Amino acid sequence: MLDLPAVVSRAGTPIGYTTTGAGPGVIIIPGNNRMAHNYTHLAASLGSNFTVHTIERRGRGRSGPQGADYSIQREVEDLKTVMTATGAANVFGHSYGGFIALQAARAEPRIRKLIAYEPSVSLNGSFDLSWLPEFDAAFQSGKVVKATVIFLRKSRLSAVSDWPIPLLYALATLLLSGHSGREMRALMPNASAEIREVQRADSTGAEYRAISAHTLLLGGENGSAPLLRILPELEKIVPRARVTLLPGLNHNGPDLGPVEAIATAVAAHLHA
Repeated sequence: MLDLPAVVSRAGTPIGYTTTGAGPGVIIIPGNNRMAHNYTHLAASLGSNFTVHTIERRGRGRSGPQGADYSIQREVEDLKTVMTATGAANVFGHSYGGFIALQAARAEPRIRKLIAYEPSVSLNGSFDLSWLPEFDAAFQSGKVVKATVIFLRKSRLSAVSDWPIPLLYALATLLLSGHSGREMRALMPNASAEIREVQRADSTGAEYRAISAHTLLLGGENGSAPLLRILPELEKIVPRARVTLLPGLNHNGPDLGPVEAIATAVAAHLHA
C-alpha cells in the first residue's frame, strides 16, 4: 500500500490517501473515529480486482484539520479532489463515510457506482442524537472515558450498547489504552462536529432522489439498529438503489472484519 503525496482540497486543506491494487478505481471513505489504516484488510481484499484509494479524512494523519468552517460540504469537496487526482469513479463509504458518499453523489455525476455500508443518515429524526450535549460536556471537561461510554451506549452503533454501565466503563478504559487508545483519543475531538452534521442534515430524504449512481446499500445483519432501519427507506428514495444485508456482520464489518463478504458484494456491484 502506497502513501501518496497529499492533494489540496478546494478549501486549501491537504488531504492524504493511500493506494493499493490494480484495476478500475474505487475510493474508500472511512467512518467516524477511523483512519485509512483501519481499512487495510478491505482495501487488500478489493485490490486484486481494483485500484483502491483510501482517503485519510481531514483531522487525521497527513491530512489537515477539520477547520473552523467544518461541514459535510468540506468532506464532499475533499472526496471530489481525490476523485480528480485518481480518476476513480466508484465510491465506498462506511458509516459517516457513507453519509459523505451519499451527500456527494447528489450533485457529482462522476460517481458511477456507490456503496454505502450502514451510512450515518437520519431520516425524520430516526437517529437520536439528543445525547450530544452530554458527550460534549464530558469530553470538554477531560472525562474521556465517560465520553466514550456515552458514545458507546447512546449512539446505538455497537453491539455493546446494551451492556451494563460498569462493563462499558471497563471496555472504554481498555479501548483508550495503548497505541490504539492514543489514536482514539486523538480522533475524538473530530467526533462532535461530524455527528452534528448528521443531525443538521436530518430530513425526509427527498434530496437523495437526485443520486444517479447505481447504489448498493449494505448492512450487517447484526448491525446498528437505527441505521439498518433507514436502509429500506433509502432504497425507496434513491432511484437506482438496492439493499443487501450480510450475515454475521455488525456495524464495524468494513474496519474490524471479517471483510471477505463485503469485498465480494462490492466487487459484484462494481462489475455489474
